[in-house]
Amino acid sequence: LAPLASLVLCVCEAERRLAASVGPERRTRVVHNGVPEPDPAPVHPEVARLRERGPVVGVVTLLRPGKGLETLVDALPEVLAAHPDAAVAVAGSGPDREQIEARARERGVAGALLLIGETAGPMPLLAGADLFLSASWAESFPYNVLEAMAAGLPVVATDVGGTAEAVAHGMTGLVVPPRDPAAMAAALSELLADPDRRAAFGAAGRRRVAERFTVDRMIDGTAAAYRDLGALP
Repeated sequence: LAPLASLVLCVCEAERRLAASVGPERRTRVVHNGVPEPDPAPVHPEVARLRERGPVVGVVTLLRPGKGLETLVDALPEVLAAHPDAAVAVAGSGPDREQIEARARERGVAGALLLIGETAGPMPLLAGADLFLSASWAESFPYNVLEAMAAGLPVVATDVGGTAEAVAHGMTGLVVPPRDPAAMAAALSELLADPDRRAAFGAAGRRRVAERFTVDRMIDGTAAAYRDLGALP
């Protein structure tokens, strides 16, 4: 029997470069993740209460190592010095909750960091946020960034994996180095100070997802990759 042809499907160019470093590049294809149009949802009541004091930075993530919440907490003192009415709401659960809360207390920012736990999808948080943050130290092509852009939010995200393929720096958000509290604080402060720019980034992000990162495009790309597989030598 002839050996079966193989193809490596990658969710971003960064992942494809990694695959090509250990195998033939001609057998790699990129099919970006896609997300559906978000369904409207009421704002989570705790996020709504935060909005009464000022702008809200939204985060949707697991509370576990590698998600960069330590960097966020370390960035918060500088953010709050410039925007004392701002706050961060984090949706998600995980084993690092107590550690994150302790770090926030040590940095004196516990009153501006709200961990709301798991929600019924991302929209209860995203619907009440003014901008979105992805602080991860490592990612492939994160769905949470796409979901935030689809919801019309500007994004501050770390330049890891294929995140910068989703977030167009200076157009739909700002991309910063991972593990860099000063850079993260500067980017968050910059957008918190400029509602018009936030609105422009958010609208551009929504268009970018509709053009490039839909479920239909993901399905079509996967089907095309299977068709390519049949033609590979």
